Amino acid sequence: MDVNISCDDKQATIEFRDNGIGIHDELQPRIFEMFFRATPTMEGAGLGLYIVHEAVQMLKGRIEFESKYCIGTTFRITIPSLSSDSEQMLSAGAGEVSGLSS
Repeated sequence: MDVNISCDDKQATIEFRDNGIGIHDELQPRIFEMFFRATPTMEGAGLGLYIVHEAVQMLKGRIEFESKYCIGTTFRITIPSLSSDSEQMLSAGAGEVSGLSS
């Protein structure tokens, strides 16, 4: 697994690349669906990519992927930088989450 992170004034990008089994072409449109698992023998509830997708959307970002079966998969998450308005809201405490502080 390779992980690359880059940031600039406009956005942060996180890229995950593996050389695993990849994702079959016919399954790719469904990977962000809640409870989707590629095969019945796979462990997990099928929530991981759904949760990541929802979180990235809430941050007004995007998640993209490229996958070739038997070669590997790359996921790329891009999240925009905070605007000055957002930074002011966070510094004023509007961005606090229960149990966490900004």
